[in-house]
Parts: sequence; structure tokens; C-alpha cells
Amino acid sequence: MVFERRYNRAVYSADCIKSALYKFNASVSAKIDVSDEDFICLFSAIKNDFDWVVFCKEFDQELIDQELREKLAHSASDYRNVILGLAFSKTGFQSNE
Repeated sequence: MVFERRYNRAVYSADCIKSALYKFNASVSAKIDVSDEDFICLFSAIKNDFDWVVFCKEFDQELIDQELREKLAHSASDYRNVILGLAFSKTGFQSNE
């Protein structure tokens, strides 16, 4: 059985969907197609007694989590670059041992 879900491309990135799918790769295989507005996920259960209702709820929660992680990583990248730049630059704070 193949189960189809659509996710708006303006809301979720392909990387978010792939990251969320990774969590469920033991129980579901997936194919992702792209339309003008959506990512179309075609899910196939690996086991016969699969509960699609539970999966959909858990997948949507994981997708929101991954989307938030992506936004936080993007917003923190400038700070991370400054910290790394300072860590690897020659500042007056290093001892000359």
C-alpha cells in the first residue's frame, strides 16, 4: 500500500522532509516528487501491520521539529562563523609558548 502526503514547498524544505524521513527509515520507505507548490511524499510501509494514523502524527511532529532546527541553524550561522573566526585567528589573547 502506498500512502500519499503533500507538504507545501513554501513551508518545508526538501532537507527537512529528508531529515524527518530518516527517523522513520526502519518502518517506512518513501519517494519524494515535486510539483509547483508541493513536495509529494509517497510512503510505503515496510511491515504489514503499519498504523498510518500514528505515523502521520509522528511524522508531522518530526517535520516541524526539523524545520525549526533548520531555521535555528540558519539564524545562528553568523554567530557560529564569528566564533570560529575568532577561535582560529591570531588575537592578542593567545600566549606565545
